[in-house]
Amino acid sequence: MTGKRVRSIAILLAGAACATVPAALAQDREARQFDMPAQDLGDALRIVTAEAGWELYASAEDVNGVIASRLRGRLTARQAIERLLAGTNLRARFTKGAVIIRGRSVVAVANEDGGEAIVVTGTHIRRSTPTTPVIRASREAIEKSGRSNLGEYIRDLPQNFGGGQNPGIAGGGAQGGNENVGSTSALNLRGLGPDATLTLINGHRVAYDGAIQGVDISAIPLAALDRVEIVADGSSALYGADAVGGVANVLLRKDYEGLWTSARVAGTTDGGNFQQGYNLVSGGKWQDGGFMVAGNYNRSSTLYARDRSYTQTIDGSTSLIPAQQQISGVMSGHQQLSSVLTFELDGQYSRRTSDMSFPSTLTSDARTNGTLFHMAVTSWSITPTMKLELPGDWRMELSGTVGRSRTNIASQAFTAGTHASTTGGFYDNRIRAVEVRSDGALLTLPGGKLGLAVGAGYRAFSLSARSTITAAGATTNLLNIDHQEDVAFAYGELSLPLFGQENRISFADFLQISAALRYERYAGLANVASPKLGLIYRPISAVTIKGGWGKSFKAPTFYQRYKVYQAILMPAAVLGGTGAIASSPVLYLAGGNPDLKPERSSNWNISIAYEPPSIPALKLEANYFDIRYRNRVANPITSVLGLFNNPIYSTLIELNPSAATLDAQIAPAVGAFGLQNITGKPYDPTAVYAVVDARSQNTAYQSIAGVDLSAQYRFDLPSGDRMLLNAAGSYLDSKRRLIAGQPTTPTAGVIFMPPHWRARGGLSWDSDDASLSVFVNYIGGVEDSRAEPFVHVGSFTSVDFAAHIILPETRGLMSGVEFTIAATNLFNEKPATIRQSAAIDPTYDSTNYSAVGRTLSFTIAKRW
Repeated sequence: MTGKRVRSIAILLAGAACATVPAALAQDREARQFDMPAQDLGDALRIVTAEAGWELYASAEDVNGVIASRLRGRLTARQAIERLLAGTNLRARFTKGAVIIRGRSVVAVANEDGGEAIVVTGTHIRRSTPTTPVIRASREAIEKSGRSNLGEYIRDLPQNFGGGQNPGIAGGGAQGGNENVGSTSALNLRGLGPDATLTLINGHRVAYDGAIQGVDISAIPLAALDRVEIVADGSSALYGADAVGGVANVLLRKDYEGLWTSARVAGTTDGGNFQQGYNLVSGGKWQDGGFMVAGNYNRSSTLYARDRSYTQTIDGSTSLIPAQQQISGVMSGHQQLSSVLTFELDGQYSRRTSDMSFPSTLTSDARTNGTLFHMAVTSWSITPTMKLELPGDWRMELSGTVGRSRTNIASQAFTAGTHASTTGGFYDNRIRAVEVRSDGALLTLPGGKLGLAVGAGYRAFSLSARSTITAAGATTNLLNIDHQEDVAFAYGELSLPLFGQENRISFADFLQISAALRYERYAGLANVASPKLGLIYRPISAVTIKGGWGKSFKAPTFYQRYKVYQAILMPAAVLGGTGAIASSPVLYLAGGNPDLKPERSSNWNISIAYEPPSIPALKLEANYFDIRYRNRVANPITSVLGLFNNPIYSTLIELNPSAATLDAQIAPAVGAFGLQNITGKPYDPTAVYAVVDARSQNTAYQSIAGVDLSAQYRFDLPSGDRMLLNAAGSYLDSKRRLIAGQPTTPTAGVIFMPPHWRARGGLSWDSDDASLSVFVNYIGGVEDSRAEPFVHVGSFTSVDFAAHIILPETRGLMSGVEFTIAATNLFNEKPATIRQSAAIDPTYDSTNYSAVGRTLSFTIAKRW
């Protein structure tokens, strides 16, 4: 199947699979009264087909961003669908118990007889609407914005924080404890940490990445993606303990027919970070099944400090962004085994290597005085699923997952040009999981169908980690973790529509309440039940109000609990001490804390969306969120600059400790390193100025609150072309109290933490064979409050441009070839410079602001 707009089919919405043909035909002839407000076309089609008991098949690329006009009148389901599609270039094909929407995405024709209904992220119930706004992006939309992978996409999100695990993090952990381990990309919604954002692939878990229990979303090649859906709200009641900050669901293409290839080159105008990438997608389709395979190869060069004007004060061989090389592959397939039973399979593999260099002086490169790092991350997972259609519109699924992610790290340290030491180690994460779930309608009420979803399962995830250093012929163990967590769980979700299309009244156009409860048993740690309540209320057709409340639980990560305990004796000057105390020895405690308690949180949100009937393509939405933590696990010291003068750290510092106190603090380190004395002088307990406890701590309290804003307006031009204007912004306020009774300190709007404001907006023009897009990105400034005087770090505003062109379909090699030209950070915005804790540290906040600069890229793609 060929064509200039060929795309793989995405099954967007679901109806009942077990409806009989006579019933479906009867419902086709039955007229009913419709009064539906202007809304997203996909939502409108779902409502109509659900009432008719039909399956709905549509490409996400066709319906994303399309606003359906108000539907009013007495119509059959067929007439209602045709009226919803009026004014678009989409058309419907009606088959036995199903309707197939096709138009701009020609691929819909190729998969008319296949497909599978899925549940929207944020609920387990088909046809139910999540009580929290869902952020959606199709593969086509991401590509047309000029982004080449999912890592770049998530770093654009206003709700995401760049700290945690991000290949752009510089400084080897010097900036707020954020580390670029493995050069992977993990979501960090609301700045709660990658371990608090759950990333799923086709609705199932995969192995964690590295040490901090995030998931590398960039391991999935963009070419394999159908769409990504993100819920930036506490979802533990639906998905589990590690969904405190939200959940992302990466949905793959179900199948493909033919062969699609692409090649991309990109480079920065200031030098460094030259990129090249190659993609391939192929597969097959038949009447009752199909499959897709996608492969990707990417390579990029190092961005060094010498390549940027604002990092000239540190040695030029310092890596700002590492050299990377990645090969990845994804497969998915489905086969209908009978009229009620379907088998599905998906799997992914990725291997990424990266190299970094960190000089330890300002006057020599890393091979003279410094450290060279080489990291390799290999991850894979495989998930088979059986789906059974049951009587009465019920469906049951049984799935199992096996996965692994192993990060190998090797480093070489040099002193005066001589190889001084070698460090080697790994983080090996594994997962085994099985889950059974079912959903359907219990009964039909005047307001709609009472939906129920239930599920249960088991998962085991583990981390094995080792690290050693060899110097002067002696080998010392740095890290030794070997732990597994066994979790049994069960959950239920209920969706109760009180008012709907059949019984609406004044000021109750629609009203639905929902409730969910999830029980999880962590063997040897805790048993916990996480509830969630939700409401959707539409007083009039133009206004929709959503709200929810829930509780969450999260266990400390293995790394937070079991990292090797260290007692390091160092000069106070290393920790920012000045004046008379600069040369005094300080005992610095680092490592894991096995006594950490689980985190507990409660969260609620309320959103309001306005879609005026007089402007049917306009949608405005605001969402307020509030998260309250108890026992939040955190690294209490984010920077040593001003450590001894900053009152927020007073509870972590004990001045003039006694010899007995010092002995007690050093004793746990005897089995690992013992006392590490880097003062150059013999240990004298009477001379020790202070003990600094920098281990992970349960903080007494943390609050995270803010507002997400979004606007979208789409309109058609007289020529038939389309224009889309969209904008999204997020305001975040966060505070933390280390010890009960102490004052709170900000954890947003300060250096190495999320800024208060982030926003992204754009204007896109789209025709059948071309598109142009312009986007503006804003990242607010932060305050450097590490030492007096406080200093403001300036904001960052960048502009992106992308053009996409499809050549006409003719005979010959160039038929249907697609070109994408993109410029990110078009005006070459540069991050503001900051004060350094140490002279060799980066001179900008890499957790919030990118050093990449203006990047020009060119992509060519073709379907064969």
